[in-house]
Amino acid sequence: MKRSVALISRCMLAGVFLYAGGVKARDPGAFVIAIENYRLAPHSIAVALALYLPYLEITSALALLISRVRSRALACLTLLLVSFLAVLISARMRGLNIECGCFSNAADGHSIGTALALDAFLLLLCGVAAMDGKRSGTAPR
Repeated sequence: MKRSVALISRCMLAGVFLYAGGVKARDPGAFVIAIENYRLAPHSIAVALALYLPYLEITSALALLISRVRSRALACLTLLLVSFLAVLISARMRGLNIECGCFSNAADGHSIGTALALDAFLLLLCGVAAMDGKRSGTAPR
């Protein structure tokens, strides 16, 4: 049962990050605007993030489905989610009234509060996915 729940969690995470990364990769210019709306990074860093992050999300999502690299992909997505949560909390504390840019760049219709809840849920899924007791390359005990 634990493995089934972990598998479902991994598949849900993979689907969310494949979709989110794909949408952002199609229009990096709009994603630059979404990043700049947070007022945390200069334009050059926002451009680099807009070009790099979508492919990191896509690659990590696909890697979740490969047992040899699953734990590294899960660690990467967990780190991304913690970073996203920190950015969202920072924006909320500074009173920014912006949309998160999570799924469709600058104007995705998700408020910071909604994005905080979604990211917290995805972080919970990462924890559930990590509870899979199976370790690649080791014999069952």
